[in-house]
Amino acid sequence: MTRPPKPPRSPERGRPAVPATVVLGANVREARQRAGLTQVELAQRAGLAQPAISLIELGQANPTVQTLQQIADALGCPLADLLKAD
Repeated sequence: MTRPPKPPRSPERGRPAVPATVVLGANVREARQRAGLTQVELAQRAGLAQPAISLIELGQANPTVQTLQQIADALGCPLADLLKAD
């Protein structure tokens, strides 16, 4: 039986690299909560369906730049804030 490959390691910290979709999802959730919005409210403001917001926040979706811009506009924040990988 073979073992699955280990995830790539982040060179600066020696920890497994976090997928970009997970970082994006965490940033969207954080910004939404700071704005005091529910997923339903954010979806309505952004012109999206609530399940789409949920999948993005869970890191299970790979949204287009246009979708991300709609979310950023609905949150009143720059798109770059949603893409930060701090």
